[in-house]
Amino acid sequence: MTTISHKRRNKGRGLRTVLIVILCLVFAAIIVVWRGPLTGLFWLGFGPVLSGVQTFTNQGELERLRAELAATQALVADRNFFVQENEALKTRLGRLPEGTSTTLATVLLRPPATPYDTLVLDVGLSEGVAAGDLVFAAGSVVVGRVTEVYRSTSRATLFSAPGQSHETVLVTEAASVPLVVEGQGGGSFVGRLPQGIVVSAGDSVVFPDLMPVFVARVSATETAPGESFQTVYMQLPVNPFWLQYVEVRKPSSL
Repeated sequence: MTTISHKRRNKGRGLRTVLIVILCLVFAAIIVVWRGPLTGLFWLGFGPVLSGVQTFTNQGELERLRAELAATQALVADRNFFVQENEALKTRLGRLPEGTSTTLATVLLRPPATPYDTLVLDVGLSEGVAAGDLVFAAGSVVVGRVTEVYRSTSRATLFSAPGQSHETVLVTEAASVPLVVEGQGGGSFVGRLPQGIVVSAGDSVVFPDLMPVFVARVSATETAPGESFQTVYMQLPVNPFWLQYVEVRKPSSL
């Protein structure tokens, strides 16, 4: 029987420990010295794989977000349409003075489908509409008059139609000034005032004999050198190209 002494056994263990320590030091030295090249080698081999996984994940997430955004936009658009329609109808019927007779009308045709700032409405003789009735938008904004009436439809001419001339009052911060305005088409007007009258963009133009009611808003002014008058440009406060509903009212009810 062969017997290994305790000294040889301990010596063998010590040698293995020294070798392990040396190997650890060598491995650590390799990592420290070759860390950059090894890292580059790692990313060279596995970078495309990791990049592909990340790109696939990002694209999947992006597509999911796009789908959710599209669905949300559709819901918002649907909600806004019904909210605007509901508010428009309530506004048009709720802002009228008590006792005022009004007929709510849908705009069938508007510029540029109709010429010379005219509207075709879905109300006519059957609804009691008559030539000369006033056409309102947004409650207190008068935009024109009914000029032709048929059995179930009518045609309204906007005050801004070319060739139209109206006596109005320009309301500024300092005073109220009489102003004759002429229609220029496209919902616009023009008028002339002495230079000494201060006019600012946003000033209101009203018909004094109709409650009064709002008809236009100053958009700009222009003064030519040597002229004693200034040119005032005005615009309907509503866009005639976007009108969907209007109210038709008898002038005697105002």
